[in-house]
This record gives sequence, structure tokens and C-alpha cells, in this order.
Amino acid sequence: MAPSLWTSSSRQFDPSRWLSSNPPTAADGPGVYSNMMTFIDGPRRCVGYKLALMEMKILLFTLIRNFTFEPVPGVQIGKWNLFSTRPYVGGELYTVGSSLPLVVKVYKG
Repeated sequence: MAPSLWTSSSRQFDPSRWLSSNPPTAADGPGVYSNMMTFIDGPRRCVGYKLALMEMKILLFTLIRNFTFEPVPGVQIGKWNLFSTRPYVGGELYTVGSSLPLVVKVYKG
């Protein structure tokens, strides 16, 4: 995350930053959410963007509540920026493509 946008704490894990709206500096850009062009904006804006956001939030809530996610030990993950940022295993981008191996376990709270 850019410190110019999210202040000096941009590299620290701080879930409370998502409780408020986007920072004032993010409001300068175009789009439904100014810091990303996921749903575009204006007269050709995605008509189902609110439904899509609700579905993503429900899915994330369900997954995070019921499972734990850990990186696979010894696997180096990189990021590939094409139309969106995609993860890949180091050295396997052009042979395997985009992938994100994870160890997923049932949360036993």
C-alpha cells in the first residue's frame, strides 16, 4: 500500500483502517471506488456492482470464519500485474501460470 495514500502505517496490519471510508486522497480518482477501476464509473458503470460486492463480502466472511489459511512452507510467491494483480509461484509463471498454493485447515476456534 502506498504511504502517500494510507499514511505511514501503510505496511502494518491494521484491520480498523477498512472500517472507515477510503482516505480523502483516494477520492480524486475515477470509479465507484476511486482507488481501483474494478467496476468503472459513469453511464457505463457495472449495474451489478453492489450485488458483486455483497457476494464477495459474504464469501470472504464465510471462508475466514470457518478456515485458516497459511502459505506453503518454502514456496516463494510473486505478484504479476496484468489487468489485475495475480499471484504466481516463483519460476513457474510461464509454465504453470497464475497460482497461489495455500495450506487450508478447518478453524477449530
